Amino acid sequence: MTPTAGVLAANLTHQQFWQAFEQTYDQTLTVMETPQTLSNAAEILSKSCSQTILAHSISPYLQEQAEYWKYNYGIELRGGLTSGDIESSDIDEQGSTYVELSWDVLDNGYKEFQHRSKDYQRQAQLEKVLHDIRKQTFDYRCREYQINTRFDTTLLDLKRTLLTLMERVYEVEEEAYFNGDSQLDELLISEESVVQLRYQVSQLQINATDGSEVTNPPLIDVDIDAILTASAQNTSHSTAERLRRLEYVDANPYQDGARLRLFVRKELDILASQRDDLVAGLRFSIPLAFKHKVDESVKLNQLERDAQADKWERNQRTKQAYASFQDQLQRVITQKYRYKRANERIRRVLVKRTMDESLRPSAVAARLKNYTESAIELLEAKRELYARINNIFLVSQVPFSPDKLAPSPRVKLTERHRPNQRSLYIWSQTFNQMSNAQLHLLLRTKHVQRPIISYSKNTQLPKLSAFIAELSAKGKPVELMFSTNTWIRKDKREDALEQIGKARAYTNSVHLDVEPQVLSDYAQNKMAYQQDYVALVAAIRASFPDLQLSLSVPFHWQEATYRQLQPMVERMYVMLYETPVAEVIKRRADKLLPFIGKDKFVAALRTQDFANEYELEKMIRYLTEEGVNQFAIHDAEGFINWKTLP
Repeated sequence: MTPTAGVLAANLTHQQFWQAFEQTYDQTLTVMETPQTLSNAAEILSKSCSQTILAHSISPYLQEQAEYWKYNYGIELRGGLTSGDIESSDIDEQGSTYVELSWDVLDNGYKEFQHRSKDYQRQAQLEKVLHDIRKQTFDYRCREYQINTRFDTTLLDLKRTLLTLMERVYEVEEEAYFNGDSQLDELLISEESVVQLRYQVSQLQINATDGSEVTNPPLIDVDIDAILTASAQNTSHSTAERLRRLEYVDANPYQDGARLRLFVRKELDILASQRDDLVAGLRFSIPLAFKHKVDESVKLNQLERDAQADKWERNQRTKQAYASFQDQLQRVITQKYRYKRANERIRRVLVKRTMDESLRPSAVAARLKNYTESAIELLEAKRELYARINNIFLVSQVPFSPDKLAPSPRVKLTERHRPNQRSLYIWSQTFNQMSNAQLHLLLRTKHVQRPIISYSKNTQLPKLSAFIAELSAKGKPVELMFSTNTWIRKDKREDALEQIGKARAYTNSVHLDVEPQVLSDYAQNKMAYQQDYVALVAAIRASFPDLQLSLSVPFHWQEATYRQLQPMVERMYVMLYETPVAEVIKRRADKLLPFIGKDKFVAALRTQDFANEYELEKMIRYLTEEGVNQFAIHDAEGFINWKTLP
């Protein structure tokens, strides 16, 4: 699949090869490690199609019909003119003429028209409910296409990246083949990849939208019990059933032919009728039937059985859709672990490169291809997973809501078995000795999101500026640490503010590691020193209101001191040092958590207090179970001295 090491080295310079490697890896990594939350998943699963695609409901038309018949009272104006006997007299003799105002009450009259209006209202309500059900179904169908398009855009981005790499590999293989340095079968393997990727890219371009947001949504589950309950309690279906039953429960009783007409008639003296009377009367007709009406209960029972069957089928189809989703979820988890393994192999390649170890370009290219393919296959598996989640809501006919989503098995891509938010103290000597590439590697290997770097006259500022810029480009924060204990003195406060002001040229995040408890007279002046510390922090906050400020604090200060400091800072790193005993550390943390708060409490642990990294990791996991979710490690040198990077 990939060229031999000698061939690849001969055709691409060392710099060109690593440029191609870094471009492919960085582009893939950006897609796969862009943070995605449950809100991103909910946004994908809730997006609706255009309202104009689905035809409008005829419910308004039926409502207008109801209004029309509601105001039709069965009143009519009638008239008549009859001649005399046309055989024995002139046509204008002995005739009759009248005008009549009549009111039909039953069949084809007021009562029937009012019932007809009521039935049109029922039909309008039923049509509205059915239209809402049709629209919901349509939205889920449309959303399925949107999910595919959304993922296709991301897949197109990744496959274009892989295609660029494989085209360069193919060029190397082809030249090697014609120069006699490679075999045809090796060329055909890389050619197969190029041909397939070109076809896949052309197909994805049909549906994908360039410029749209790339998507790698999180792994999620659904709360199937909540969905089944909501489906069983679906008011739309129960309302539709009730409205259908009304057609037979409240059948029109005025369509049996029985009629009653009341009238007032005025006889007119026209055609020599000699009649000029005003009369009132009524007419009625009652049909004589010789068989009873059909029993409507038969139809009502059938409607009830149909509704029960629909409910049962909806329940079973929902369970089947969830089982299908569970199968796909397991495939995604399997693929996630494949991606994690491929990513770890690439990380080891970067470690070796940073350590200037010898690497075979062919092996590096093979690992990079495997990594990119695993990322593509993971996204393809997620695309099908989200389509199946959408199908669960479709067949259950439950409106989507984020509260129906549930946590999935935790399979994070980058934490490397090191969960939670982590910071790392890096002193100037360590920072200066390590290259920025080695520092990035250390942070990634130890899953550190927030480095805390000592800022002093010994820190190499150009190197620091470049390092902060590199992390900022990845959206990762850096804190600059000040550890001058004499800042606690009031006469040093201006110097403290001046130094912090200079540090803000690099970053707006500052960490204060001023420790008055190490001063010789601290035991005699505990409260005074603590209040001086509070005053120092207040002065910093007053001078720099938008500064991201964090503190290193001991665990043995007065409660009032912590309460005064808490509103003025973003984080408080509590130094839980000098013991590896879990119960002791837990007791100290439990004491401060209530008034510092979980969002600002950072458990700072020291490497020298633990025999090895695994013992430290067990402590972190123990505190995590107690509700702590932010940690800081003191320090980078201790990490490095424990063991070389794995």
